[in-house]
Amino acid sequence: MRELPDVDCRLRRLERSHRVFTAALVALSVTLLVAWVRPATQPKVVRARRIQLVDAADRVRIDLRHDSTETGLFIADDAEDTRIGVAQFAHGGGGVALHGPGGRGAVVLYLKRDGSLTVYDTTGVVVVRVPAVTP
Repeated sequence: MRELPDVDCRLRRLERSHRVFTAALVALSVTLLVAWVRPATQPKVVRARRIQLVDAADRVRIDLRHDSTETGLFIADDAEDTRIGVAQFAHGGGGVALHGPGGRGAVVLYLKRDGSLTVYDTTGVVVVRVPAVTP
């Protein structure tokens, strides 16, 4: 008769495990049902005057902005220097600029009435300009 208390103990443990498993299953089922029934709400339009995408260190990596002087998209590197800029300015001109590290050197495609493509060296001196500027 020594086996009966052991069987009784095992039966109680099994019943307790069954209750815990059943409760967990019910909780999971309710969670899945709520997630399935509730529609995923996503706005069709996001409106803002400025949007900044930041990295894990909270540095601005992409800046999309509109103000009285320009509408532009600017992409920055690890040092937070603008490396790519696309802008339309209030005075009517606009363009795309690729900047070197630290803002040294650039290639700028610009359009206001006539277009131009200008390449600057790391000291800021124009090395190529199309069309060429005549004095």
